[in-house]
Amino acid sequence: MKPITVAIQLSLTKELQNTVWIPSHIARQQQLSNHTNVYVGKQKAKAKVVVFESTEDMVYFSSSLFTMLRLPINSLSLQMKIINEEIFFGPVIAVVTSLTKEGSIPPSLSDFCEEMHDYCREIGGLFFVTTFKHWHSQECFGYAMKDGDFEYDHVPLPNVIHNRVHSRKKENGAAFEKFEEDILSLGIPFFNQHFLDKWFVHEHLSQYEYLTPFLPMTYYLKNKEDLMNALSAHRSLFLKPINGSQGKKIFKIQERSGTYLVDCAETGEREIYDDFTKLYKSLYPKFKKRNYLLQETLSLKELDNRPFDFRILCHRKQEDKWGITSMVARVSKESGFVSNLSQGGDLMPIKDLLQTFYSHREMKHLLELLRELSLEICHCLCAQNEGLYGEFGLDLALDEDGSLWLIEVNTKPSKRFFLTENGQTRPSTKALVRYCCRLSGFE
Repeated sequence: MKPITVAIQLSLTKELQNTVWIPSHIARQQQLSNHTNVYVGKQKAKAKVVVFESTEDMVYFSSSLFTMLRLPINSLSLQMKIINEEIFFGPVIAVVTSLTKEGSIPPSLSDFCEEMHDYCREIGGLFFVTTFKHWHSQECFGYAMKDGDFEYDHVPLPNVIHNRVHSRKKENGAAFEKFEEDILSLGIPFFNQHFLDKWFVHEHLSQYEYLTPFLPMTYYLKNKEDLMNALSAHRSLFLKPINGSQGKKIFKIQERSGTYLVDCAETGEREIYDDFTKLYKSLYPKFKKRNYLLQETLSLKELDNRPFDFRILCHRKQEDKWGITSMVARVSKESGFVSNLSQGGDLMPIKDLLQTFYSHREMKHLLELLRELSLEICHCLCAQNEGLYGEFGLDLALDEDGSLWLIEVNTKPSKRFFLTENGQTRPSTKALVRYCCRLSGFE
């Protein structure tokens, strides 16, 4: 049976317990017994089936069935299918994240979560937000939308979970590991399972010879000799935390006639050292606490003396097929050298930017190359890589000669920016929900 979208309402018939009422026009399509298993997401309950005459796509649950299936609201829209006389309702989609100190959804995800809820409601589905601390395999709690706000309540076990935990430290902790073990034992698909650090991405993609022309020279910084050798090969380098994001803790190191200049991306401040020993001594406390890599500085194309790059948002469509959802240009702030919006960069339509440098034909060719390269990177990252990934944010840039370079791969791209002006659901949100539907079996 192909899934159909139905409205689910609380039945006013109080004398019947654990009962589902199915309209006759749906019941006739499939054989149903008087008692069967009813699923909402992965939550299961044994229920009595009552068929009533109706041509509407309306299903009723008894109050006790609502409770057994842990539905947080008594009126919702879900997709329904019948397989081997069992009735399935879904998809139930969860986002797992970390809450603020006040116990609310992080502001960086609030608009995204509202979009996820709205689009699930539009196509038929239930969305909620949970944390790995609120997760119990026998009893799940989360934040579901009620009367315009996300409220904490019982929720059914979901069909699929999207990882948006923003802290690598928490993701590497024992509580998250236990959560991960639980959901995988329940057979719940869990995608964007972990951050991919910059060194892993570089090492993995370097295995593909045809991708190496797009990868800047990159070195793992372990000791003083690594820094010295890298500066001997490149007079200008970026110092980046392997597990960094949003352009934070990035430094630009330049060697000029034995003098070393160190620029901080966040503050714009510059420090000057007259010999290598002083330079290393100042940097050592940074990479003593966390792992860093060194990357050659590229002479990027600039718009009005401001370097720019491209954020390519890619989403998985099928097991081995990816698609591009959006392509935008990001222009760094004045005198800046990173284009992250969190560091003061500006968004710009990609075609508006490219047409200042290229003819229509050249621009069309470059856009096609961007698409092909982005999809190939996604495919290669997922090949022989543990874990399930459904979304990547790729940062690519052009150098002064017009060559393309991969700057970074983001497994949890920012949801704070790229909002539509007219309030419509972003294509990226729709792509994520559609992917969740596929993983849930509600295509």
